[in-house]
Amino acid sequence: MVKSFFDPSWPDLGLLGVYGRWMGVNWVWAEWLTIYHAIYSITIPILLIELLFPSFRHSYYLGKRGLAFFIGLITFVVIFGHIYLTPYRLTLVELLSCFIAIAVLTYLARSIRYRRLGDFGRGIKTYWLWVLGTISGFTYFIFIFNSLPSNGVPVMITLAIGLGYTGLMAGLVLRATRNGLSESNGLGLASGFLSLLFFIDFVMETSKPGNKNYTGEMVVAIAFIIFLVQLYKKVQRRGLVNQVNGQHHMPL
Repeated sequence: MVKSFFDPSWPDLGLLGVYGRWMGVNWVWAEWLTIYHAIYSITIPILLIELLFPSFRHSYYLGKRGLAFFIGLITFVVIFGHIYLTPYRLTLVELLSCFIAIAVLTYLARSIRYRRLGDFGRGIKTYWLWVLGTISGFTYFIFIFNSLPSNGVPVMITLAIGLGYTGLMAGLVLRATRNGLSESNGLGLASGFLSLLFFIDFVMETSKPGNKNYTGEMVVAIAFIIFLVQLYKKVQRRGLVNQVNGQHHMPL
């Protein structure tokens, strides 16, 4: 459901319901949300599952019945959200444009260069990928898509910086892992991006903005940090075993 891409009154938008709105599209919000969900809602969950259960890498997560059930569920959610969440109604042009954009992005995703997860021993140190992920998370979601709009930076500059930084990030990761991407490398990069969410958890619970109850967010953050540390140790042990057995090149 991408109704927030178009609805200027969507509850989460705030300033971005006005800033960057052109021809019925909330462009800055759309760019922000696309990058956010590509990282946090898609890539990182899949990575964590496949690091926890490497045997799943070449298997489908859902059978035919499960796939049909979830397609039906998400269809229901989209229809419900479109009709009942806000009164805004998308036009046919907006819907068709969205479907075309999805098709183009899907094609690009299938065509883009990638690294095989599991190449060990010759790549960059995991620490530097963690640093890169941490810096990038804060740069994207604190500086580019928060500070720039709040300080009245022209919309086209904000959009250009967001796209340019995405290209820079992709180039840096590809160059840094040109000799291989180990499992610990992938986990380090993901953990760096997650550092932003941990930071937000701590800030929200200590500052308590608005009238919401943020109790327990720090506990969740600490528990997840412990989980990542334990997963890193597990990945390191598996990497040593794979080196001994000569196993590598496990595509993600």
